[in-house]
Amino acid sequence: MSASRILTTHVGSLPRHNLLDLMKAKLAGGAYDRKAYDACVRSAVEQAVGKQVECGIDIVTTANYRSPGSSLTCASD
Repeated sequence: MSASRILTTHVGSLPRHNLLDLMKAKLAGGAYDRKAYDACVRSAVEQAVGKQVECGIDIVTTANYRSPGSSLTCASD
């Protein structure tokens, strides 16, 4: 809580281009490299959180990287 300014946050998904193929395989029940998927998610979350901190966001989020959201729908159209 701040008395001097409005705190900012980020809501929603961010692009996850590097995760799309792994997410598609996982959601389809296909074969995928679990270690590569976990490492990719970890890296993407670290980058998203780092960028939010760099931009001055007060309340950072994970950008919903573990959730497929609409990225898979949009990417497959």
